[in-house]
Amino acid sequence: MYNKKYVGIMAAVLGLGLMLALTMFWGCSDDGTNSTIVRGDLNDPEFMAIRPSLDDVIESAVEGTFDPLTNRWDFPLDSSTWRNKDDYWLGPLNPDDSVEYEYEGGWHVIYLAHLSASGSEVFYDSMAFFVNDAPWMMFTVEVSNVKYRGSYQLTENDGETVIEDVITTRVDLADVNTDVATGTGTMNIVSNSVYSQGQSDMDETFDFDIILGPMTFMRPTLNNWDSYETANGELDIMLTYTVETTTAGETETVNQDWTIQVTVDDNIGQVEVTRDNTLWTYNLNL
Repeated sequence: MYNKKYVGIMAAVLGLGLMLALTMFWGCSDDGTNSTIVRGDLNDPEFMAIRPSLDDVIESAVEGTFDPLTNRWDFPLDSSTWRNKDDYWLGPLNPDDSVEYEYEGGWHVIYLAHLSASGSEVFYDSMAFFVNDAPWMMFTVEVSNVKYRGSYQLTENDGETVIEDVITTRVDLADVNTDVATGTGTMNIVSNSVYSQGQSDMDETFDFDIILGPMTFMRPTLNNWDSYETANGELDIMLTYTVETTTAGETETVNQDWTIQVTVDDNIGQVEVTRDNTLWTYNLNL
């Protein structure tokens, strides 16, 4: 489920784009023909260009697997009460915002469009709770499984840069009525930005395909999923970066493929990043 961290991906991606544009031709020319794995330098400009964005995505993937356990929307609810919720985490709803909620076939479904002067955020989330495979309306202590299907779209135009982020998440959680829940699923994060750089028009797309889990989460106290004490598990991430640079009517396209494997061990992410025959490794506190 989406939280404030996802919005932060946008800023990291913008900074990443400029650095990649400057460094994308610095790689070794024979990477594609040499099968020997080379240990990458963490100070390599090409790697440093993607790391801030990658770290945000890894953290967001772990949180995205866990967040359905917090029932952030407080299902079940009456959407008419939302405009009075001054403590709503996105801020009080604006007069032109839209919110719709329904419960049908065991699924809580909410649509929220949060508008601003420069763009919008749109959430379309569905959650279902189960006790012994039977749908359960309330998220009570008896609930053993939670299913979440969500999408999030951010659009923003500050007059210089046009940004569109789209995030889709599918998470299934089991053993929710114990002190260790297990989550599996998928996430896709696509960020596109269009802007000018010097005499060139830039069109960048970052596409993260993520396999979530299995991830296990231990809660600090039984019957309380507001937070987790420890997280363990795996993430598999594929990043495709595409940039189109148009100068004087001529367009040049560059593609980069990155493979990322993350092993989470007691809230520490052991990260392996591969591009062509180069491998970078580091640890990330989660």
